[in-house]
Amino acid sequence: MIEGIVVDFGAMLCNLVGINREFSVKAFGISAPLGEMIGAGIMIFVWVLLMAGLVKLMWKYRRALLRGRELNISPITRPRIPGLNILTALRIPMPKASVQFSGWKGLGLGMLAVVLGFGAALTLVIQTTDSTPHWPEPGAVYALGSPSGTLGTPLDPEPETPADRSQTLKINLSDAIRIDTLDFTGMSLGKVGLTTPCFQIGRNTGNSTGWLYVDEFLVTGTTSAPTMDVANVEIFEAHIGGKMDGHTMEATMASTVSDQVVESLRNVSNYEGEGTVDRIIINLLGSATVKTLKVHNTSCSVGSWDIDYVKAGKLQIDGTTRWGAGTGVNSASVVFNSTTKYKTMTDTIIDTPVTVR
Repeated sequence: MIEGIVVDFGAMLCNLVGINREFSVKAFGISAPLGEMIGAGIMIFVWVLLMAGLVKLMWKYRRALLRGRELNISPITRPRIPGLNILTALRIPMPKASVQFSGWKGLGLGMLAVVLGFGAALTLVIQTTDSTPHWPEPGAVYALGSPSGTLGTPLDPEPETPADRSQTLKINLSDAIRIDTLDFTGMSLGKVGLTTPCFQIGRNTGNSTGWLYVDEFLVTGTTSAPTMDVANVEIFEAHIGGKMDGHTMEATMASTVSDQVVESLRNVSNYEGEGTVDRIIINLLGSATVKTLKVHNTSCSVGSWDIDYVKAGKLQIDGTTRWGAGTGVNSASVVFNSTTKYKTMTDTIIDTPVTVR
């Protein structure tokens, strides 16, 4: 919470002086952690000034606050400790200390104590604040379905923008993981200069046999992207629609494609993504099972959909979805490769000029 306040405060200061985060990083070489520390320092300094002003104001009007009486603080002396009498008997000199709190001297010492105490406390809180990303915060990889799977591991910055934090939402699905619903609704994907897929399902390096088993794979609402490529997929029941800026349908009908039925939901969880991210990556470390994979009203401005290694009982791409790079219907923006197999299919695709931006 404290870290969030500091980051928000730093962003507010940048807006006030008319610069953005990227400019501050590039122009002044300020890293994100250093910016947070500077923000914390400014917060402490401003708070101390406010407290000092308040104390000064209260001291000035102390008589009014005390109804005409003066504020006097008796001197504080070291208490006598009976056990030290033997030291006196041995003529060992003992220091005598006394502190006088009165007037501006007392006010100054009080302010100093407040400054040191508040600064130390805030610094300790900031240092001990848990900065672990929590699902669905972007810039992290999550092992959903596993214990503590909603606690993420921060991702390294993208190679094209090394000065900025990653905004990728990555999900690592371990072997035999089971999930009830994985829902991406109302999300905005893509960024300028993105050369990798904005929505991707695929195998991790070293995983040559893993599959994502899905009962229902639903792509609905106003979901859109410039391009889509589907390969190495098996669909028992396919309902493919939408307006596309040209498409290629090379999917293969195969009677051996099996239905995927996921009914047992013992010890499974639901996960909902939200917000704005660069990319969504579902990375298969083994074979995982999801009852419902839903992408609804989620749009990608730059990049492509890349779907691989999925075995679905049902794939539904609604007619309200839009796909197109603006290259014209004679150049396919959507490709269902020959390695895509299906048992039954309903194809209501409409080829029409579409440009998704």
